Amino acid sequence: MSALAAVMRVMSLLRGWPEFGGFVRLIKISALKISNFVLFMFIWVTYFALAYYILGSEIDGGDDFSYLAPSVSRDDGMKDDVGDVGNDYSGLDDHWQYLLLSWRNSIGDLSVPNYENWTTIA
Repeated sequence: MSALAAVMRVMSLLRGWPEFGGFVRLIKISALKISNFVLFMFIWVTYFALAYYILGSEIDGGDDFSYLAPSVSRDDGMKDDVGDVGNDYSGLDDHWQYLLLSWRNSIGDLSVPNYENWTTIA
């Protein structure tokens, strides 16, 4: 919060110069107008996170590059799995994992949901 307070203080000081007065006013108007969209977007992100949770989606380990190089041979003869990257959100609660997954999908970092429990039932 101190960073936000510092930004607001600098913006209020910049209003004193005529060159920056219009710029500060534009930022203020833009922040007020975007607030409705941000609220609407967070509602939809929360909705999709809840849908992933209810449908039993499993969160995989981010981008799976195993199709490019399934294994890499090292000098000592051992193999490293390139595609095994683990879970990006391994230290978080399930609800936060689904919320972050939905947020990343909403801004274009798409990941395919994994419904392993539904394929075993069918």
